[in-house]
Order: sequence, then C-alpha cells, then structure tokens
Amino acid sequence: MTAPLRDGRVQAALAAAALALVIAGGALRRALEVEPLPAARAPAEADTVAAVTARLVYPAEYLTVAVSADPFRPERAPAPSYVLPGEAAALAAAEAQAPAPAYEAPLPPAPALRLLGTMLTPGGRPVALLEESGVPARMVRLGERIGTHTLTRVEPGRAVLRSAAGETLELRVARPGS
Repeated sequence: MTAPLRDGRVQAALAAAALALVIAGGALRRALEVEPLPAARAPAEADTVAAVTARLVYPAEYLTVAVSADPFRPERAPAPSYVLPGEAAALAAAEAQAPAPAYEAPLPPAPALRLLGTMLTPGGRPVALLEESGVPARMVRLGERIGTHTLTRVEPGRAVLRSAAGETLELRVARPGS
C-alpha cells in the first residue's frame, strides 16, 4: 500500500488537498470572526450649530411661504390659462358667438319623506321604513298614512305614496355614497 504514496502525482495531489484545507480553514475562521464597529465620532461644535440653524431657519421660511399661499382659502382661484397673442381675438369672438345658456327650471323641492328601506313582515305583508323630516323613522304598512301621504305600494327598494290631493310620490332607497 505504500507504493501509491511514493508516486509523485499522488504526493502532489495530497499536498494540493492539504493546502486547500489550510486556505479553507483560514477563510472560515475569518468569516466567523466578528469585528467590533468603529466608535462614532463626536460632532464638532460647528456641525451642531449648523444643524440647529438649518432646522430653525429653513422650515420657518418654508412655513411662511406655505401660509401666505394657503391652498385652502376660499377666495383662491386657479391661475388663468396662458393664451397665445394670436388666439386672444379668436377666443373673444367664439365667446361672443356662443349661445346663451338655456334656462333650467329650478328643481322641485325635496320631499319631506325619505325611504330608508323596505321589507316583508313575518306574515308576508310589505312595509316601508319611512322618515319624515324632523320625526324619527317608523314602519308604515300599506294603507297607513304618514304626514299628508298614504302608502299605496311597496316593492324592494321602492315605495309609492299618494297625497291628499291625489298626487303620486315615488320614493327609492338612496344608494350608499349618493
């Protein structure tokens, strides 16, 4: 068995393997070695004064600019659009030729009633949860009166009432976010 160890190639391979183990062991030791962090340097007095001055001076200037240009003030309006010199006359002529806005009839006054929901009673009769302005909401059955109106029809999300004068008022459940 000693014959293979006498071969020069085997000895070179063993020497290379031993060298590789030594290098790997050194690398492993360095990898596992923990070095302390360098100590923090104390700030110079000039650095501290400059930092405090920068914190006190600049934000105050920025705050003054922000307060003077308050974006939430009521009289604030967006800046007018820039118009090229040749376009000013064309825009004025177009505005002069534009038709006057059509008259829009005022919206009818909001009804004093509001439908909060509809449902069926355990007996299967439809009811509406109605709110009259200034009065807490209450359940109204078909044929019952609320204010000057009588409930005549109830469907899912919809109620129809008739006024004493015979006018029909249709109420729908308001959608969330509307």
